[in-house]
Amino acid sequence: MLVNSNNDKKKITSILFYYSSELRHHRSRGIDTMHFGLTLFLKLRRKDGRHETVWANQELPIDSFIHSFGSSCCKFILKHNKSIAMASSTTENPRMDISSILEGLKRLSLSLRDLEDRKSHTLGHYKEIPKNVQQSYDVMQKGASLVHATSTKYTLLGKLSAEEQERIAQDLLRGCQLVATGALVIFDNSYGCCRSTRFHSKRAARGVVATVISLVEAFAEAQASGSTHTEILEKDNNVGAQKCGAVWQTCDAFINKKVPQGNRNAMRRDLFTWMMECNETMEEFQELIDRGPIKSSDNLMASKKKVDFTAEMSFEEFCQADAGEQYTEKEMEIAKPVVALIKCSRGSINVTLKASDCAGDIVTNLSSTEENDEKRVAALEWIGKVHDLARTVGEEMTDLGTLLYPTLAPDDIEKKGMEQAQAVSALLEFVLDAEFELSEEVTEMATKIRNGLQVRRDELTKAVEASK
Repeated sequence: MLVNSNNDKKKITSILFYYSSELRHHRSRGIDTMHFGLTLFLKLRRKDGRHETVWANQELPIDSFIHSFGSSCCKFILKHNKSIAMASSTTENPRMDISSILEGLKRLSLSLRDLEDRKSHTLGHYKEIPKNVQQSYDVMQKGASLVHATSTKYTLLGKLSAEEQERIAQDLLRGCQLVATGALVIFDNSYGCCRSTRFHSKRAARGVVATVISLVEAFAEAQASGSTHTEILEKDNNVGAQKCGAVWQTCDAFINKKVPQGNRNAMRRDLFTWMMECNETMEEFQELIDRGPIKSSDNLMASKKKVDFTAEMSFEEFCQADAGEQYTEKEMEIAKPVVALIKCSRGSINVTLKASDCAGDIVTNLSSTEENDEKRVAALEWIGKVHDLARTVGEEMTDLGTLLYPTLAPDDIEKKGMEQAQAVSALLEFVLDAEFELSEEVTEMATKIRNGLQVRRDELTKAVEASK
């Protein structure tokens, strides 16, 4: 399919989402209409005597694609009750060789890679997951289950029959197509999924496709090099088992619902991650502070615990070894307010967590009236904005932490510390200026952190000036 512009992409997206939604409402006696719709979207055409999957690099005019896909879907919806056998035979794909399957998988990988997950989007929901979004997760889970089960068969059949293994590989492609379709639906702006929701779904979907490509390539390369399929599964060469295990691991993210579902769960996953990073950074540098300052620069090396890193040691011993890092007295005075500033960062993210739930309660509890609909939209926009501010605090904190390793650069730390303080301040002010009522707990926490923040700024400025 020839994609020349963003308008073409919008046409493809809209037609896919429309007919996928229609097909989901037309199921009959166990026929997977969603899978049938996807098969039509990735329909096969004959070219040079071979069947090839139509995807972004095929030269098919966009309007021809839309007309063909839409007509096929409509015909299926109208006829599925009259001829189940005909529908079943229609969904049966022509035989594909390994190279065509790999090509299809790689196209899927590229399509997922190009999905934009670095921009903020207007929320359409928060605590409750809409039915169409939940159906997308169900499709991804079904695709992951198919890939999980098929990967085992694919690996074991490598010992018996290369031809049978090639047939099974088509199910791997179908499973990946289902996973990719679910991710594509979540990226439709009309479904109101936020940046975090899109990011986690995209990352998990890309993981499934990437590991399947790796598994299929392992056998394809072995066959191309003249090795037998049995050799790749021998005890001394368990590459196939390792690749299959990697596929299981990525599929488990969907099967066991480790991928956060819905905006609230995805946003909270990010918030808890940033809080955890704040905790780890605080613990690491608080330990350095607790060691106390170096007595003098003259006996710097003498005060350090010497470790011979050239000697043989396990990786665990290497990580636990004390390299003798320690602050001077002046550096100690700089590090203390910076660690306290990181603590303020963690607190402000915790405020975001609680404040977002307050706004989420408003979204859930408002009755459906024109006035309340406006309030609901405003509350959802507020949640999105406060989360973006918390993202800045969490991501910038990591950069600040990297500057705390001895020996310190006072000017760089002061600049970065003030930027971090400004980010925390902007977040707290936004929360306290909310136009709707927040809980007393949230207000008290935000006010307390804001008051302590100015103290940390002053301490950092004084410590940097004293070090010069």
